[in-house]
Formats: sequence, structure tokens, C-alpha cells
Amino acid sequence: MDRTDATVLESHLRRLDGERLVALVADLWAARGYETDREGGVVRATHGDEVLRIAVVPAGGGGGDGRSAAADVVVAPGGTAVGHEARVVDAATLAEMLGYAVDRPVARDICERHLGAPPDALPAPLATRTRRRAREVLDSAVPSVLAVVALVAVGALVAGGVLGDAAGLAGQSDAGDDGTVTTATPTADADVRADTDRPPSDVSPEPFPSAADTPPPGVSETGVTDVEALAAAHERALADRSHTVWLDRRSRRLNGADRVIEHDIDMTTDGERFLVTTTRVDGEERQVLGALYYNGVAAYEAEYNTSVDGYDRVSAVDSRNDLSPSPDSVRESLVWRYLSAENTTVTGTTVRGESVVYRVVATGRAEARGFDHVWNYTAVAQVDARGFVRDLTVEFDARSGSRVFRVRHEITYDRVGSTGFEPPDWFRPDAINATAA
Repeated sequence: MDRTDATVLESHLRRLDGERLVALVADLWAARGYETDREGGVVRATHGDEVLRIAVVPAGGGGGDGRSAAADVVVAPGGTAVGHEARVVDAATLAEMLGYAVDRPVARDICERHLGAPPDALPAPLATRTRRRAREVLDSAVPSVLAVVALVAVGALVAGGVLGDAAGLAGQSDAGDDGTVTTATPTADADVRADTDRPPSDVSPEPFPSAADTPPPGVSETGVTDVEALAAAHERALADRSHTVWLDRRSRRLNGADRVIEHDIDMTTDGERFLVTTTRVDGEERQVLGALYYNGVAAYEAEYNTSVDGYDRVSAVDSRNDLSPSPDSVRESLVWRYLSAENTTVTGTTVRGESVVYRVVATGRAEARGFDHVWNYTAVAQVDARGFVRDLTVEFDARSGSRVFRVRHEITYDRVGSTGFEPPDWFRPDAINATAA
């Protein structure tokens, strides 16, 4: 089971009511070789001389069955098991057991029986749907931004010859327009350093898990030693906290017509809701393309109408076509996508407030989806002792079919824990003119 399946599965496990959750737990332990029987909210699992009392506490279900005080294991997908000292199995651990503790056909059967579908067919929440496309969204030469951009801007951009040079290039020959492929001179580390040693963002640090002068989780004095630990630490630093994230993406074609495609994507979130605004940059001119608002339940998009200098045509987002990046998809994919390169080093430290910030540089082979080949890859991240990646700049050369690009991404966090958030003015019930299927 991959990480995406596990995340989707966790969200469904958290929503199970008491009866269905108890039944799932009984079937899961039975599949692991135990004889099981149920006593209210407690599953009694027997294997030879071993007897386990497994208390089941659904999310929001308090302490569970009163007979569970002497339980050996507490299954609490919501992560809370008040009054219990036994080993707690949360949603992540329960999903992992379904992924690895039993055979896959058995796990699929259990999920179909109690969740309505196997793990790979479970409907995902909005944040996870965007995460599934995060690799393509964060790495593509032309950003797949909002669905509204696809609806409104594609026709104009293709007519202007912009998307025609950078999107949909797979399957073409590797030769350039003149029969050759032109490559760019590798960017010197000093050049990237100048771009990333910017003034510190306005962050409000949570208490540090260790002394503020110790290396971040998964990072030693020489480089990244455990990308999973660093990714998890970055997620913890931002999860359920309001913040602002700016994603600036620029691609310049190096062979053929020297066209530049640049988009700024501004995101704000309070941990449950988020607003994403996309702007096309052309030299000194900036053109707002559209916005997407997720209100905690459903997502809505609005087109920007330049003739009235405002948003119109507000509609609900069809989840089947949702390709937009979100604060969640950026937060959950940033470390995995950009710092799991072939080589990583720590090239310096800076004291910012109460934390020592490490300058982590990733180079060498990296996986950037949407391209046939990537080279001259450099990612520079500023990481504090919590593992929070405050900002990151990525540059690489890439070939897609016969076209060669220089790609640059900048991801910057700001106002962590202090981002004010209000629904956009265009989000009004009477303005919504379509409903997602």
C-alpha cells in the first residue's frame, strides 16, 4: 500500500462509527490468526495461550465501553483514548496493519466489507486528491493550476502560442527544432545562495522538540539522513495551523523560441479551509487568472473577469477534475519531492530568533515528473530545528520531447500561526451557478 492509499484509508477509518469499527477490528485480528469474539466495544482475541482484550474507541466516542479499562490494546482512530494506559492503535497504525499485517486480498475484502470499497477505490478528501496530483502539479513545466484556469485561459494561451510550446509535449522526438538539443550551463551554488538568503519569514515557532541548536529531524551536520523523518517533521510544524505559502514557478524554453511562462500561486489556510489565488506574470504585468476556495466541506472556483476587474462565474469544483495545488499538497510533498535527491549537504547555519536554521542543498539525480529527463538539479532549503522548511528554491534543466526548459520553483512560508482568514468576497450562496457531480 502506498502512502496515498494509507492516507485515504486513515481518513475513512476515523469516520467509522462504533459498531462498524468494532466489526472491522474483529475481522482484522481474525485475519492475523486470532480467534475473536465481541463484548460490546471490546474485542477478545485469543491465539494459543495469548489473550488480548482490544478496546475500540471511535472518533469522538469518549472512553469507549466501560469494560475496556483493563484492555491490553486500545484502537482509537481519532488518536484519543482517555483513561487508558494500554498500547494505542491510531488511524495511521490501523491503516498500516491493513497494508502490511495481512495479505492484500484479505485487506481488500475487509475494507470492502466495512468501508464500502478497497483502499485504492476509496473516495479521497479534497486535500488528498490534490496530493495525488502534487508531483505533477509541483514539477510540470506549465503549472496545472486551477480548473478555472483550464476552462478560461487555455484557449487564449494556446492562441497566443504559449501553452503550445510547453504543454502536452510527450511522445515527440528528442531532437530540437534545428536537430540539436541545447543545454544550459549549470547554475552555480553561489547564484542559488543569493536567491535564498532572503530576510526571515514571519513565523511563530511552536515549542521545539529538542534544543533549538540541534540538527532538524532526519538531518545531520553533513546532510539529509532520513527524508521520511524530515518530511514528517515539516508536516507536524504546519499541520492544523494557519499559514501562508507562496509558490512561484517559472519556466523558460532554452531551445527554439525563448518564451517564459511564470505563475504565482498564493495560498492561505487556517488548517481546515484554504484559499488559492493564481496570477500569471508577464514581465512587469500581473494578471489574476482565478481563485479556488475550500470551506472545509466543498471547494468552489471563480474566474477573474478583466473587463469588470473582478471575479465572476463562481461554481462548485467537480472532484473528478480537481488538479489544483493546495496548502496540504505542498506541505505533504515538499520534502519528498525536492530534498530526496541523490546528494544532500549542509552548507551553513544561521541563527534566527531562538532557532538555528540549517541551509540544506540537494543536488544530483532527482525525480521531476512531467519531463523525459532532468539535469543541473539544485534545491536549497532553509530548515529550522523543528524540521520546518521555511523556504525552498529549486532550479533544474529539463527536456520534454524536443523542447528544453530551465525551470525554477520558489516555495516560501509566512505568518505561520497568525494568518488571518476570511471567505473571499466572491463566495456567496447566491453567486454559485454550478454544482459538482
